[in-house]
Amino acid sequence: MRSSSTREMFWFMSLALITREGLSYYRRTGVFTATPDATRFSAFEELLQDVKQRTPELADAVVLAFDVRPNRLEEGA
Repeated sequence: MRSSSTREMFWFMSLALITREGLSYYRRTGVFTATPDATRFSAFEELLQDVKQRTPELADAVVLAFDVRPNRLEEGA
């Protein structure tokens, strides 16, 4: 049974980084559990920090696109 105090969320982030070889593009995706007080902005900040910690070479990357949505598809959609 799913708790009413958390929601499983899917997210994606596209990033770009200028390197000596030129412009490189990266994509990161995942699922996380959002707490009731989470906002899209707080999720973005936490996820970006996590991406940069896990992939230090992306420390100077810029985000081109970001989205976060409930992971569960609505019935009949």
